[in-house]
Amino acid sequence: MKGTSFKAICLAGAGIFAWVFMLSCSPADVKESREKARLERPSDPSARKAFEAPHPCPASGQTQETAGITEARLVSLELDPPRPVTGDTLGAVVGLEGANVDDEEALHVRWNINGKDMEKTGVVLEHPVRYGDSVTATAELISSDGRRQVLSTSVLVENAPPMIGLLKETVDGGEYVAVIQTEDPEEDEVILKLVEAPEGMILDEGAKTLRWRPSSAQNGGMFHVVLEGKDSPGNVSRLSFDVTVSDAGEKELFAGGQGQ
Repeated sequence: MKGTSFKAICLAGAGIFAWVFMLSCSPADVKESREKARLERPSDPSARKAFEAPHPCPASGQTQETAGITEARLVSLELDPPRPVTGDTLGAVVGLEGANVDDEEALHVRWNINGKDMEKTGVVLEHPVRYGDSVTATAELISSDGRRQVLSTSVLVENAPPMIGLLKETVDGGEYVAVIQTEDPEEDEVILKLVEAPEGMILDEGAKTLRWRPSSAQNGGMFHVVLEGKDSPGNVSRLSFDVTVSDAGEKELFAGGQGQ
C-alpha cells in the first residue's frame, strides 16, 4: 500500500511504558474507518476511549487468512528405494511444510551419478543405475521472494541378487525334466543348489537341469522343490514349486514363484 509507514506511540502510566506498533492506513482507509467509528462509537465514555484506540489496518491486497500462511519450507529429502540395486528406478521423496507448492517451477530435483550431472531433472531419475554407482539427488525450492532452500542426499548402488526361474518342464518316458534359467544383473556367475526335493531328484549344475524318475511308492503324492541361486558376491535368490504325481505315475506340474 502506497504511503505505508510504521509509527510508534509511547504510552506512559504509573511509571510504566508500553510500546504499541501500528500500521498507518491510506487516506481512503482512514475515511472509511472514521465513518465506521462515527456510526458505532459507544455512548459510555470509558468504552468510547477503548473503542477509539488506533487499530492497524491490513496491507493492501492482504487478508488475515493470507497473512497467516507460512512460506513453504523444504524439510526432508529421501530416496526410494533407500538401498537401490542394479536396474532399480530411483525416485526422490521431498518433504515440504507450510503453504502448498502449486507452481511446478518452484521445486527442482537434480541428479548426479559418479560426479556427472544428469541433463534431465525431476523426482524420478531417468537413467539406469548399476552396482557401485554413487548417486546424489539435490532438491531446490525457490520461495516467492526468490530465496533458495537446498537439500541433498547420496547413496551407493548395491549388487543385485540373481534371478532364477523355470524355463521348461517336460515328462518323457516317466522321467520329469526341468530346465532352470538364471540371470544376474551384473553378469556374475550363478551357482545353483538343490535345497529341498523329493527322493531321487538330482540337479545337473552344468546343464542347469533337474531330473527325476519317481518310484511307484511316490505315485499320488505332491512334492515340494526349492532351488537356490547364489552369485559371486553372495546374493541369494530362491525358486520354489510343486510337482504332483498322479496315481498312474504321470506328472502334473505346478510351478511356483519366479524367485524369492
